[in-house]
Amino acid sequence: ISNRMMPKRCDVICTHVPPRDLLDRCYSGQHAGSQTLRVGVERMASKSRSPPTLWLCGHIHEARGALRHNFAAGTVRGEETLVVNAAQANSGLAKRLEHGPVVLQLEMDPDKKNRRNV
Repeated sequence: ISNRMMPKRCDVICTHVPPRDLLDRCYSGQHAGSQTLRVGVERMASKSRSPPTLWLCGHIHEARGALRHNFAAGTVRGEETLVVNAAQANSGLAKRLEHGPVVLQLEMDPDKKNRRNV
């Protein structure tokens, strides 16, 4: 997939694979996230100065968790994206579910022109 096919702006991005170097470390220690998707969101953040508020992903079971990241680093102060790896299976070769669902509450922020807080 080409990152040029991504929209110029979106509030939520949902992908199977996480972004490269964020919540993507496998049990082997290697990073297995998508550089293509990460570059697409970085481009989105730098051009529109409005990165997604939320990036939902999974796939790398060992890297389950959440963090905030500024994909517009190096440009005008951008807003952070909440990246959530909601993987539910055991580490390594997935054979069983070990974690329950991730539940997020989205709220409108009237001061941010319809941007949402998570």
